[in-house]
Amino acid sequence: MHDLPCLKAVTERDVDLLLLEELEVNDDFARWFIAACGLESAASVLPDRIKHSVSHARLGESDLVLLYQTPDAKQAAILIENKIDAIQQPEQAMRYQIRGDCGISEGFWRMYRTCLVAPVRYLQSLDPTVAYDFHISYEMVRDWLLKEGDRRSRFRAHVLSEAIEQNRRGWQPIAHERTTAFWKAYWRMASEEYPALNMPEPGLVPENSKWFRFRPRLLPAGCRLLHKAPHGCVDLEFAGASDRIDELEQTHGRARPAESRFVKAGKAAALRIDVPVVDLHSRFESQQDSARQGMKAAMQLLSFVTSITPKSEGCCEW
Repeated sequence: MHDLPCLKAVTERDVDLLLLEELEVNDDFARWFIAACGLESAASVLPDRIKHSVSHARLGESDLVLLYQTPDAKQAAILIENKIDAIQQPEQAMRYQIRGDCGISEGFWRMYRTCLVAPVRYLQSLDPTVAYDFHISYEMVRDWLLKEGDRRSRFRAHVLSEAIEQNRRGWQPIAHERTTAFWKAYWRMASEEYPALNMPEPGLVPENSKWFRFRPRLLPAGCRLLHKAPHGCVDLEFAGASDRIDELEQTHGRARPAESRFVKAGKAAALRIDVPVVDLHSRFESQQDSARQGMKAAMQLLSFVTSITPKSEGCCEW
């Protein structure tokens, strides 16, 4: 009987509500969580409000939004996505960033971070192009609760342990050794020769991950810089601007690199530069010249977007 789970199944909503309550009523946990999202002065701030299932008419839903004040009295937010084993939706992380930007423009907060909360196994197997500002694992939250030592915290830690085990049983991501090695070699070249691109170091990479994403510190919110290796192009994407191709060309046609062009990329507009195709099924040594040309194109696009970005605002005029 002692081996029976306390819940028949743990749902993402169960974990949402667990986090919701801890962030609302446990000041120590709230401070720890904020600090884990990279806020240096977190020890001196407490959350004002925590909201569950916050929807935007056009941009979808944030699982949780934690609002708090910084030590200098600025309203800030952490937009939280929670996953147990659901497949990551395309562009979901980007929609979190856009919702964060909208919150700034609509006056709800002055700054924000995005955070994905999930089991370690899930986080390690994400496509490298999935970019939340911070990751917090279920294991980190469970271990924090266990340190509290009281019966209630132990029960909550047990619920998270069951969610972790459920992830292990129900979702078996498969990392691909050769693809991972190729990504590692590509990342080393980008880091050594083009550090301004700020490519994140890849972990374990599945076989179908073939778009390299760069995260330059100067890249404005709402933009993505991608080397779409098998398609032979590098795209600077502007989220939600697919219907503004003509307007972008009229506004920025003279400033863009001569070899680039504006195109549609799903719901985004993209400034595209064609480059040689990179074959991820080959050894990186045979593809490094093509990879380097992709990185050079990414640098050109980065130079363009920073030239149209007001430094005082941190967002580009598109």
